[in-house]
Amino acid sequence: MIREIRVIQGPTGLFVSFPAEKQRDGTHRQLAYPANAETRMMIQRVILAEYAEVVAESQVASEKIT
Repeated sequence: MIREIRVIQGPTGLFVSFPAEKQRDGTHRQLAYPANAETRMMIQRVILAEYAEVVAESQVASEKIT
């Protein structure tokens, strides 16, 4: 199980950030990462699709409240 995967708004749009640990020298060491670029893109597609669905459901729910 991987925890602390984040969806972040970057300058070119949303992307998925994998967990990293800050080292004493200020650098970051990745704790979990995909084996290759193809796997990264597959994981990112799935996570961003689910994220978009959750955001859309949230917006619909908040419109019903107002």
